[in-house]
Amino acid sequence: MQRGFKSWSDLQAEFFRKELGLKPFDPLCAFDLAEFLSVPVILVTEVEGLSMGQLQLLNSSNHWSAVTIKIEGESDLIVHNGSHSEARQQSDILHELAHIICNHQPTVTSREYFHLALRDYDKAQEEEANWFGPSLKLPRKALAWAKGKKMTESAMAKHFNASLDMVNYRVKLLESIGSLDSFTVRYSAFTALLQFSFTTNRSLVLPDQ
Repeated sequence: MQRGFKSWSDLQAEFFRKELGLKPFDPLCAFDLAEFLSVPVILVTEVEGLSMGQLQLLNSSNHWSAVTIKIEGESDLIVHNGSHSEARQQSDILHELAHIICNHQPTVTSREYFHLALRDYDKAQEEEANWFGPSLKLPRKALAWAKGKKMTESAMAKHFNASLDMVNYRVKLLESIGSLDSFTVRYSAFTALLQFSFTTNRSLVLPDQ
């Protein structure tokens, strides 16, 4: 990943929440973000030209999650597997949106899976999407807020509509590089200052960013 990409991902997560009228620690719905970006999202059962047998197999398969189809002259279209859990569908769609937001260009479009053209991205692009997608759902500022609230990983998963596996992965990953703890300390200090200003009726002056 390019230098600064991780910080950029967090800024984008906050930007999109703001555009959708959400606070930095509010859950972000993948379907709402797709609608904001004018990216249609459909279930595989809505794809025309597939036989009943193919639809049943695709809709119950664990071998695929979501795919972005490029329609000439139109916007990208995301087709996803509706048989997966709600949390996984959120993750799958955000991963595809990460590719779209980053304007990633597939290296080839040669594989087909039951008439669905699958686009392959190079390793660098996949690494960016693998970081950016989870960052949209669980950015550092949101996790720091949750940690400051003493929320358990299970409570975080419920609040952010994410899988417990994703929460555990993001928390451990960010803690391993030390970025989550610093965010949590800053958030806790900030909330303490806010509480002090409210209880003492004093103005809180924030430093220039």
